[in-house]
Amino acid sequence: MIRKSGEYTVENRACGGSSDIFEVRHRFSSEEMFQKTRLFSEIVFEPGFLIPMHTHQNDVEIFCVLEGELVSIDADGGENPFVKGDYMVTGGGESHSLRNDSGKLAKILAIIMN
Repeated sequence: MIRKSGEYTVENRACGGSSDIFEVRHRFSSEEMFQKTRLFSEIVFEPGFLIPMHTHQNDVEIFCVLEGELVSIDADGGENPFVKGDYMVTGGGESHSLRNDSGKLAKILAIIMN
């Protein structure tokens, strides 16, 4: 299956009890991924946007920065900047948060595997 660059469905999500809304561009559904993933989407981070600390207990999340710069914050408060082309994987009970401090739009490709 080929999915062209402009082909996706958009979901605007509220984030962790906050009034902040972020855009999720679903590239493939769980069904299209043979139930092997819960998410295969591009996530758009406006400047200043923060995804709060959360834990990946029974899944694995892989993401790649497609555009811009982000900061990943681990459960101990350690901050790690990453930029276009950088990848990250988290799971097995690990917690993390993501923040856009750059003043510019940022995008990631996020894959959450069951």
